[in-house]
Amino acid sequence: MAKAKKTQKSEAGSFSLNRLGGFLLIALGIVVLIVSGFFVWGRVQANFTRENMMRNVELTEAELANEVRRVYNLLASPPVIALATKAANGEAGAEQAVRDLVQTQIPNILVLKVLPGEVEKIETGPPPKPGFAVLDMAYVAEEHGAAPAQVHFVGGDRENLSFMQSVTTTEGISAYIWLSVPTSMLINQFKDYGIGNQYLAWEQVTLRHGAMVLKSFGRPPGNTELEIVPIEGSMLRMVWYASAPLSVVRTRDLVLGFVLGILLMIGGYLMLRRSNVIENEEDDSPLPATEKSRLLEEVAASVAAAAEERQRAESQKAAALQTAAAEPAKPTSLAEAASADDSYTPAPIPQSTNLPMDSELLLHPG
Repeated sequence: MAKAKKTQKSEAGSFSLNRLGGFLLIALGIVVLIVSGFFVWGRVQANFTRENMMRNVELTEAELANEVRRVYNLLASPPVIALATKAANGEAGAEQAVRDLVQTQIPNILVLKVLPGEVEKIETGPPPKPGFAVLDMAYVAEEHGAAPAQVHFVGGDRENLSFMQSVTTTEGISAYIWLSVPTSMLINQFKDYGIGNQYLAWEQVTLRHGAMVLKSFGRPPGNTELEIVPIEGSMLRMVWYASAPLSVVRTRDLVLGFVLGILLMIGGYLMLRRSNVIENEEDDSPLPATEKSRLLEEVAASVAAAAEERQRAESQKAAALQTAAAEPAKPTSLAEAASADDSYTPAPIPQSTNLPMDSELLLHPG
């Protein structure tokens, strides 16, 4: 008996542990899946932010590059080149004619000058005369036909955006057209995109000063590598960075997280099935001997009580039948009662000579 009780306790403990372990594994698997899904959502958001930022930067770069290209196409157009050639030959009013022609397309002009074709003959000085930065642009234009647009006097009152175009004839370079406009011509198209966790900067790269930030939005990310998009036809560039806090999680880790969560849930489900099997086995297992004998005694007692009750009922029924048979039948009508009186014949009195004295006195009174 003690061994049976010990076995029952062991099976009950195994059942409880299996069920508890199954629920714990399923709960842990759900938690792992939720955490992995949270990181996946962060990755999706990071990719969406990055793609949105990249698309906006590319659109802005295209607008700025088109504006720079428009200015150089105007300076290199045949009418402007023809007037600049006349100005280089000393024709009076030719330089003003060049300015008037360019101003029809670019209203806000700070400086427009036709410089000599020989860079050594260009006179430098304070504005509006060209400085050393303008001379550097002339040297570049001498070799390439035009110098990349660049910003001069960065951050100062004289800050401007300069263009340099060479005037080439059959005899070579006869002059240079130097055009200076406000930086707002380009910088107004450089705007904040309103994207969270972004850094966007408009920079100029020079050989002497390196990269100089002209305008920026957001905070630089520190040591993180930035994305650089050069603006065609200039020494300007756009620098940007966009990320989400969860973008550092690797794809392999996310896949492993999902697989682990699914395996934990499967393991928990198998443990719950195991606990159900144990429960069913306990329900179908034979009863102990003491329990079986007790049940048999109860069943036997119930059967005996039922048999005794049935026997008592049968005895009572038989007694009732005998009593009914012994009693005379009662008439059911007056006719039957009358016929019964007519048919009645009294029994003869037995004659005896051994009657007592009292009997004689009764028979013969007086």
